[in-house]
Amino acid sequence: MEGGIESPHIVHSPLGEKVIECIENITHFYKEIEVWKHVCMEDHVHILLFVSCQLTGITLGNVVKGFKTGGNKALRALYPHDEGLLPLFEEGYHDRIVYRKGQLQAIKQYIDDNPRRLAIKRYYPQLFRKYLHIVIAGQDYAAYGNVLLLREVEKVQVEVHRSDTIDEHNRNLSMWKDVIENGGVLVSPFVSPREKEVREMARDHGGKLIVLKENGFPEVFKPYGWEFDYCILGKLLLLAPWPFHYEKKRITRDQCLSLNSMASAICSITSQEGRVISEPQ
Repeated sequence: MEGGIESPHIVHSPLGEKVIECIENITHFYKEIEVWKHVCMEDHVHILLFVSCQLTGITLGNVVKGFKTGGNKALRALYPHDEGLLPLFEEGYHDRIVYRKGQLQAIKQYIDDNPRRLAIKRYYPQLFRKYLHIVIAGQDYAAYGNVLLLREVEKVQVEVHRSDTIDEHNRNLSMWKDVIENGGVLVSPFVSPREKEVREMARDHGGKLIVLKENGFPEVFKPYGWEFDYCILGKLLLLAPWPFHYEKKRITRDQCLSLNSMASAICSITSQEGRVISEPQ
C-alpha cells in the first residue's frame, strides 16, 4: 500500500512468484502464443494472450491445462510434506475474445487496475458486499452494494412508457432530478434508452441508484466501470431476482414488466422495512 490508495501493488508470496513464472512460460511451451499482460492476485489471475498465427492441434483449453499443471507442480515443490494439498486452481476458466474497438485497451487497464480495486474494497468492505438472499416486499433477491439504500425515505421508480408524451416525459425528468438533488434514490432496471438516459443524468449529478438486473451474480462477481466507482461512493445497490446465466439474450417484455413491478414494490417499503434479512456471503 506504499504511496496510498491510488498506487497500491501486489507483493507476491513464493507461490505467487512461481505462478508468475508459469504464466510467462506459456510462450516457451506454445510458440504461437504471446503473453501480453497478466496479474496474479490473491485468489485469481488475469492473463491476456495474443495468438500470433494459426494454431495446429492446440486449443485454449490445452494452454490453460498446461498452465494449471505447472502451478500445481510448483505448489507441491514448495510444500512437499503436506499430503492434504488441494489443487491450486478450480476447474474451468472464463475467457473472452477481444474484437470490439477499444476493448483491448479497456482490458489492459482493467488488468492493471486490479490491485487498486482490491485496496479500495478492503478500505470500504461494507460497500462491496454480495448478499445471497435478501427479502424485500416478499421477493427474494441476490444483492451487491450498499443495502442501506433500502432504508432511504425517498425511493422513486423510474419507468418510461412508449405512450408518454414529450410533456409527460419532461415532467417526469424534472421530478426525478428533484429526487436526485434531495438525496433520494431512483429505482429501476433502466432497460429502455430513455430510462438509461435518466440513469446517466443521475450519475452526472451524483444521484443514488437501486438497479434491478435480469441476470444474477456469478459465484465470483466484481463490479467494474461506473458500477465499481459508484460502489466506492456508496450510491449503488444491484438487485437480481433470478439466478445467474451465461446466455447472451435480450430481456423479454414479461421480464421487463416483472422488474418494473418489483421496482414499484421496493419504492413502497418504509425505511424500517428496508433491512437485510440474511447475512452477506
